[in-house]
This record gives sequence, C-alpha cells and structure tokens, in this order.
Amino acid sequence: MPALEYVTLDFLSFLEEIISKNCETIKTRTAPLIKEIIETTAKTKEDLEKLYRKIVVAVIISSGLGNPTNIGVLKESTAALQSVFVPCFTAALQSVFVPCFTAALQSVFPPSELGQFMALSRKDKDQQIMELTHIVTGIRLFNRDCQKGGEGIDD
Repeated sequence: MPALEYVTLDFLSFLEEIISKNCETIKTRTAPLIKEIIETTAKTKEDLEKLYRKIVVAVIISSGLGNPTNIGVLKESTAALQSVFVPCFTAALQSVFVPCFTAALQSVFPPSELGQFMALSRKDKDQQIMELTHIVTGIRLFNRDCQKGGEGIDD
C-alpha cells in the first residue's frame, strides 16, 4: 500500500501548506493592530480601557475563531481573559487547587495587569499577545466542546 501512504503524505503536506498560508494571512492582517497596541502609551483610565478592548479584538482576530463585531464572541473572549481567578475559593480549596492552576493563573490577563503590560518591551508585548491568543483559543474551544460557549466558531 505504498500508493496510499504517498497520497496520505501528499494530503498532509497540502493541509500544512494551507494552514501556513492562513496563519501568514492572519498575521499580515493583524500586524497594524498589533503594532498599534505595542506602541500605545496609555496614560488615562480611558486610554487603558481602549487598549484592553484592542487587545481583546486582536486576540479574537488572531485566533481566527469568530468575528470581533459579534457581541457574543466579544463577551466570551473577554470573559476568557478574566476567568481564572475565582474569589469564592476558601483557603482550604485554594491550597488544593491553586498549585494545579498556577501556570494558568499567571497567564490570564485581567485589566488590572495593563500597567505591567505597558512596561514590557515591544518584543515581550508581541509575545504576550500571542500567548493570550493561544490561551483564549484553548478556553473557547474547550467551552465549545463542553457546549458551554464557542459562539461564532464554525464547525
């Protein structure tokens, strides 16, 4: 069955090429927005709120999962960025669960961390946006799989 193996490898190569082109297209289209985010020098609370909204939109567009003009997609993506901290944990529960979620907790990006984001280098800001995109994408895909979200994600 070498012919079947060749067809399979050829098809996988074709898929890899399509995915690569799609990623490059998304990167090219989001580059101006990412550049604007990275170069922003927000000084007021209003500026920080605008910056946060731009980050949410950039994460949605970069993930390729939904339209940022869809209010449901915006709400779900914003919630994903803010969702990890659960203040109702008791101290006993925190001692059990928090060590398991430390990496996730540190990756979440609540609006209160915008000051820290602003202090990052350009390269680190770009990296942070990519990491946030991966995290939010994972949360939204998980929620979709659990039928508890995933609005705007096509099959």
